[in-house]
Amino acid sequence: MKPGSFYLNGVHSDDIGALISERPIIETPNRKIELKEIPGVNGAIPFDDGSYSNTQMALKIFYITDDEEDLPLQRSRVAASFLFNRYVEFIPYFDSEKIYKVINTEYPRFKGNSTFRHFDVFEVTFSVKPYKYLIGSGTHELLDGATILNPTPYEAEPLITIQGSGDCTLTINGIEYVVKNIVDEVILDSEIQHCYKTVNGLLVNENSKMYSIDFPVFFPGNNVITWTGAGVTAIKIKPKWRSLV
Repeated sequence: MKPGSFYLNGVHSDDIGALISERPIIETPNRKIELKEIPGVNGAIPFDDGSYSNTQMALKIFYITDDEEDLPLQRSRVAASFLFNRYVEFIPYFDSEKIYKVINTEYPRFKGNSTFRHFDVFEVTFSVKPYKYLIGSGTHELLDGATILNPTPYEAEPLITIQGSGDCTLTINGIEYVVKNIVDEVILDSEIQHCYKTVNGLLVNENSKMYSIDFPVFFPGNNVITWTGAGVTAIKIKPKWRSLV
């Protein structure tokens, strides 16, 4: 990617005529650790649920137009591209092999004035999920047991599709995950902790078919995968390798 460019919600920066003017400072996400005072115990006791808070990314961006009269219209187009009330994918030039998940609920702050005749500048602040995802993780289609290498030092929360029918006991690193009464397929989405499948393009809730409390994770290094279930024809795994922002 050329300096300053980016993808936001599937749209390349060239399509809206915008570029990042300088690389932002992104603080490492904070671990969610709560210190609690316990009666009769000296010092506070840490309670750590193993998760992280969002961090922020403040961007300075400029855009150019060939016609000064088009500047207000271009401003509206750019602003609309940067205002969304859900998480979207963001791929910046300075980390072009990673996908950030960002949300912005505030209107971009434009800084332009009469000094700038053919371009305008603005600032936008994203709230960023604590993990960024490696582009090109791909999908593994397994017809038998396999070992999958997690190349990162962080646990991954995969998207696993079990195809076939009946019951399945999926085993990853010796931990069993039981799914019953599968019809055609079921998807285990570890990131959002839900089971579902798609029917005619619509998501169908399948949580009642998950008979295990926890969802699968891939540890750093090798992950050994096996399963039992006569009606299972294949298992597709999108590992979603990730690292902290």
